[in-house]
Amino acid sequence: MLQACPTLLVRDIEDQEARMDSLRKHHNPNYLSKSISYEEYTSLKQNNIAITDSAKEERQFEFSVTVNNISTSEYPNEIIIDLVIADTNGVYLKNLAPPFKSDYADIWDSLSDICSDGSGKVNNLKVEEIQSDNSPKYAIAFVLDHSGSMGEAKVKKLQSGVIELVQYLKEPDMVSITKFTDEMYTTIELTRDKFFILDSFKVVGMKGIESQGTAYYDAIQEGIKQLEKAPEDYEKIIIAFTDGEDVSSDSDKEDVIPKLLKNKIKLFNVGYGYADTEILDDMSRQSNGKFYMTVSSKEFPYVLRDIYLKLSNYYRITYTPEDCVGTHQVKIPVNMPNNGGVIIGNTSYEIDEKPMKNVGDIVFLNIEFEIGKSTITDAQSISEIKKIAMWMKGNPDHIILVKGHTDNSGEAKFNQELSVQRANSVKSKLIELVVDKARIKTVGYGDTKPLFRNDSEENKRKNRRTEIELIK
Repeated sequence: MLQACPTLLVRDIEDQEARMDSLRKHHNPNYLSKSISYEEYTSLKQNNIAITDSAKEERQFEFSVTVNNISTSEYPNEIIIDLVIADTNGVYLKNLAPPFKSDYADIWDSLSDICSDGSGKVNNLKVEEIQSDNSPKYAIAFVLDHSGSMGEAKVKKLQSGVIELVQYLKEPDMVSITKFTDEMYTTIELTRDKFFILDSFKVVGMKGIESQGTAYYDAIQEGIKQLEKAPEDYEKIIIAFTDGEDVSSDSDKEDVIPKLLKNKIKLFNVGYGYADTEILDDMSRQSNGKFYMTVSSKEFPYVLRDIYLKLSNYYRITYTPEDCVGTHQVKIPVNMPNNGGVIIGNTSYEIDEKPMKNVGDIVFLNIEFEIGKSTITDAQSISEIKKIAMWMKGNPDHIILVKGHTDNSGEAKFNQELSVQRANSVKSKLIELVVDKARIKTVGYGDTKPLFRNDSEENKRKNRRTEIELIK
């Protein structure tokens, strides 16, 4: 290679070094380290006591809002935002919402969600604080790059960071650990036995690794395979670490992303050195995970701990926004108690027109049906149907199939008839909106095709749904 193209190779190395120099210059990570209540914080501040021990913390504390995740899967009925409030030294501010604080409304009630010329007003605002005691159960697949470019020292630091994190794990979280080069070395199959993990996974550097190369995509596939063993009530996470581009996989990004989404797996990528930051960041975003870039092996334990702490320490905000296609700008003022000032958080999300471009495409309508009924009266549901009517008027050659579904309440025969009635109710509304009835077919499936287990009122509500499929 050097003989064939030395100039290009040198230029590539110079470009990579310039990128790393820029990263080091602007790299100022803020990893969560501990938590403190607002009351404790104000008391320490009033008494001029440092919250932690590092020298840099002599400076002014500044809290900020960091949004970890926005879910629009239930739009327009509900938006879900997960966020963290932390200071510039990684101290998490807790106890600002139920179940840890009952008088919380004034802290959060200034939230706004503005789209186009809307008012920004939200309805049904609810805030819940998640801490380790009430956080979800997690199945975590560690996917760790052990290619030759990592080197012995960095691999040992990474292994130490994993062991440190495993010691933090709460019951009954589960873990698997896969080392990879161009081959997979599955060291720990998915288990909730923390003591088995600590007894089996050691800091051994590159011992036992006999191959080179980087098969990152294949390693993610191995993580997915491990997480398929997790119980249904577990949230699934892959924490993947790599220091370079994939040069050895049989699969690629287009193979991996659909599997992550299908299995509802969040991917947290950690890059180091010459990792392909653009691809890693994009994959994390698409799976509702997060991308971290590191420039020093000293960061490895702190990055891993930060990921886990933010999975188990955050505020979850849910609300009903105004129904509007386009960009939604969300402003989250957090009004601190006792005249403590206001912390402002900002985020945004996109709502697109309901897409149907190819035969077989399906969209879900957020139509609320009462148990045992097929009537449509609420404004939100009618607004959903109006969107479909507008789309059909703009695409006059297409024909749709309206598919009705129920939950499992009642007898199967009744549910079958009810699902047909619900599909026909949607058809009737579309006809009222001047859509040619010949372009609308209907079918009912009763309770035979649930999206979720009918084991809670929330899941039953989701199963009482209407789907639109483009059939011509």
